[in-house]
Amino acid sequence: MPRSTDVLIIGGGIAGTSIARELSRYALDVMLIEKESDVGWGQTKASYAICHPGARWAQGTLAQRMMAESHQVWDRLVEELDLELARIGELVLAFNEIDLQYIQALKQQGEKNGIKGLEIIDRSETRRLEPHVNPAVLAALHMSTAGVFNPFELVFAFSENARANGVTLFTGSEVKGIRAEKGAFIVETQAEHATSPLLRGQPAEFPGLPLRSPGRQVRRIQPLAAEQRAELPRLRARLRLGHSSARV
Repeated sequence: MPRSTDVLIIGGGIAGTSIARELSRYALDVMLIEKESDVGWGQTKASYAICHPGARWAQGTLAQRMMAESHQVWDRLVEELDLELARIGELVLAFNEIDLQYIQALKQQGEKNGIKGLEIIDRSETRRLEPHVNPAVLAALHMSTAGVFNPFELVFAFSENARANGVTLFTGSEVKGIRAEKGAFIVETQAEHATSPLLRGQPAEFPGLPLRSPGRQVRRIQPLAAEQRAELPRLRARLRLGHSSARV
């Protein structure tokens, strides 16, 4: 018999598992399918694993806004999911006059972006913070809010929290094909099958949906669309897992 679900997510990387966790806040039946034997085995494992301060991006750009918001999100994730984020800082080195002008301009841009903890430090302090730096260094921009994390820990935490809140996970379920048929999408994989109606004609943050009981201290709902609201197309989907089909 087909399984039923409200939302089907294809791919169990950092994007798919974070979406699954976010949707698990609502009274929705959510399914996530991943082709590998576990989550996080694709692009996620090759992540730089850096929490950037955000000074390099011009004020008002999408990248800059996302960087600024990400630091607030990180603080919540560390608390809610018991993650480790090591804010070890970042050094932008200067070896000549042009470099010195660059780090000064970068510091000014970062301050306009609201970034805290930006400081121009001399050679002595630079070498104290990083003893193996090239001794020809003249100065550096120290960005203390930069951090590093374990991408596997993060994707597993998203996945575990989503599953604790009721999300169904299928691994080893590579998608073999997707096609439209009679107002539905047919999604073919190599596992068993499931069905679900998609939410349609609703703003992307799903207003009015009740919050399900939290699994690991999911404290509040964040809007899933900040500025522009996209109307979802009036389509249905069918998932075919293995050799049988299902509606999604």
